[in-house]
Amino acid sequence: VLDFVCGWYILAARYCQSSKTLAAFVSTNSITQGEHVAVLWGEMQRLGMHIHFAHRTFQWSNEAKGNAAVHCVIVGFGLGKPRKCDLWDYGHQIAGEGVLKKSRRINAYLVDAPAVFLSNRRDPICQVSAMNKGSQPTDGGNLLLNEYEALNLRTHDPMAAKYIRPFLGADEFLNNTPRYCLWL
Repeated sequence: VLDFVCGWYILAARYCQSSKTLAAFVSTNSITQGEHVAVLWGEMQRLGMHIHFAHRTFQWSNEAKGNAAVHCVIVGFGLGKPRKCDLWDYGHQIAGEGVLKKSRRINAYLVDAPAVFLSNRRDPICQVSAMNKGSQPTDGGNLLLNEYEALNLRTHDPMAAKYIRPFLGADEFLNNTPRYCLWL
């Protein structure tokens, strides 16, 4: 479940243990999202590592032909809890100059909060039936609507309008794209 760069984090953490130094990497922001966090940062914590400074997600582009923008983070870590941490935030636009926030701590999600890991799990946490699917439209996309389609349906069929609900998946969240679903 880990990106290749996670191996470099572990190697650097082992080096930090023996040399009492800090290390920092520029890497894709995936190391601070999803399953990566509990797996990578659980091991980093076991090795005694603490994040000392970080740059939250920012857009890094290059001058190559067919330039693809990459969403990156910078994470500096080492042994021992720092008294104060520097955390740069680039806002929703993830571009331009970061804003420095002095923090007490930085967790693996790159926020000033306690180190809590949300692990991937398949089983319920209490005595209930297992959920095989959540709120997932599995009709081939026929119930999904873009903003224009939702407005058109609301205008021409007021009765159907009460069944239109916002639909938010990863793509909609990351790209701030309005999307809707007929919730029947």
